[in-house]
Amino acid sequence: MSDKPGGRRVSLPLVGKMMDLLAPPTVDAMRARLGGRAASDQAGHAEGFVPRAQIGDVVRTGDADPARVGVVLCVDDDAVDVFAAGKVRRTRGDGVRPWLGPVEPLLARIAEQARAFGGLVEGDWVQFSRTDEAGAPVVEVGMLLERCRWGALVQRADSVVLGVGFQRLCAVQRGDRPS
Repeated sequence: MSDKPGGRRVSLPLVGKMMDLLAPPTVDAMRARLGGRAASDQAGHAEGFVPRAQIGDVVRTGDADPARVGVVLCVDDDAVDVFAAGKVRRTRGDGVRPWLGPVEPLLARIAEQARAFGGLVEGDWVQFSRTDEAGAPVVEVGMLLERCRWGALVQRADSVVLGVGFQRLCAVQRGDRPS
């Protein structure tokens, strides 16, 4: 109750918001966190589209400042998503140039992971890593349901769909596929 005469009690909607934070994320929320749906092939591009960069290329954006060197994660008709300094930035396709200087080992590994991700298509069996409730690393196999700009929606054998970032995904070898 309010201390003022005639005042009324106002409930804040905190419980509902807390429950939203505790609930599992929706497929739409996972897709959004991974940058949105990406075209898995050239079908998503305009006719005659020729990309200036490929997924996994090490590029620079803007001037030759090494801080602007990153790895291409997604290419579409008018934009390129570049992972640099721990962040993904979308830039115009004509705003990236190949990086010809030395590449740090960490950036080279990220480029390798991005190239592996770029080779995956919807319907592929993939291996991915995650942490369980206790914080221990777990490696699982699932089917890539939907490619996103910076990762994928993957369905486990128990039909649970997870959002997995590009760095945690790789193709499953033929003998490791579930039957």
